[in-house]
Amino acid sequence: MQQNTWMKPTMSLIVSLMLLMGLAALPAVAQRFDQLYGYNPTGAKELLKEAGYPPGTLPVKIWSFTQLAKPEIPPLSEALATYLQAVGIQATIETIDPVLLASRARGKDTACCIWPNIISLRPTEEMLRAAHTSGALAHLFESEFVEQRYAELTKTLDPQARERVAREITDYLFEEFTSIPLITVFHEVAVNPKVIAGWTWPGQGAGRTTHFDLIKAAP
Repeated sequence: MQQNTWMKPTMSLIVSLMLLMGLAALPAVAQRFDQLYGYNPTGAKELLKEAGYPPGTLPVKIWSFTQLAKPEIPPLSEALATYLQAVGIQATIETIDPVLLASRARGKDTACCIWPNIISLRPTEEMLRAAHTSGALAHLFESEFVEQRYAELTKTLDPQARERVAREITDYLFEEFTSIPLITVFHEVAVNPKVIAGWTWPGQGAGRTTHFDLIKAAP
């Protein structure tokens, strides 16, 4: 089982499965990935300078939090701060209660900060609903283009038409830098067969730490 961690340029670290599928299925996208998303401090400094932010003039606050299901968050926050500081961005880390963070995300009150997060890979339509539409709880990225295409996707049954719409959305998200991949971590579960008889896990779409009610104890 595999999880992926991603960075939102303005808000959270999240990405759509569509990006991964696009890299595998579209050679042109794969060829441009390193150019657009690769770690390049020199190029980043030039882009910041062109945007009017010479070194030391752009402050960024990173939220870090502690959560049982996501022990990787604090070190990821530190790594992110290091990456940003390397290109002249004044990155500081602030600890936040994850419950407060979730509340502020639902209220669209997170433009001040970015934060790392670990999410599971999900089906295209579900990932769009959860992260890239006006109806999403976290409000990570919204645009009229995505809203229109998402509405079309939900009403389309023909497989080829659905693929066309999904690719259009994928290309748009890719070009808009709505998500920046950082690392991949694997989800592993250790089971003592003397205690646990089985666990029906519903798959990546449900998240990493869910459906514990389906665990069956050993007789």
